[in-house]
Amino acid sequence: MKRLILILAVLLGLAPLVGVVHAQEPGQVILETLIQKEIEVVNAEGQKEKKLVEVGNAIPGDELILTIDYTNRGLESAENVVLVNPVPEHTEYIGGSAGGEGAAITFSVDGGGSFDLPGNLQVVGENGKPRPAQAQEYTHIRWAFNEPVPPGGNGKVFFRVRLK
Repeated sequence: MKRLILILAVLLGLAPLVGVVHAQEPGQVILETLIQKEIEVVNAEGQKEKKLVEVGNAIPGDELILTIDYTNRGLESAENVVLVNPVPEHTEYIGGSAGGEGAAITFSVDGGGSFDLPGNLQVVGENGKPRPAQAQEYTHIRWAFNEPVPPGGNGKVFFRVRLK
């Protein structure tokens, strides 16, 4: 069985993202990252609707949507695929916003050293005692896929952040 681990490091300067991919078989799974924000527009019928647009400029308080598209361009299934993404600097994760079909999603509060479900994460409070971690304290998000990604298979994972 082949083991494939992908790590996507996102640097947020609101310019194109830089992705770093580490895999045992380079080039098998390709990642592309998109940063968008949701805006309200008026459609041709005069009704308000929400639309996703690429981020050109953003200010503190803006909510951004980060989407990572993945495609297996290899000739064999990619097994044990894991994507790890840090919460970008100068942002905070918005609780409950991470998604990705077919993936178990866990979080880290210690810089990616360990991962767990939100209800199990703890940080040290101001009083020096452990307390439940809040979503804005998450440092990394991990998607572990339950099934192999077949040749030509693709999908996306996503999460939302707020710019500080």
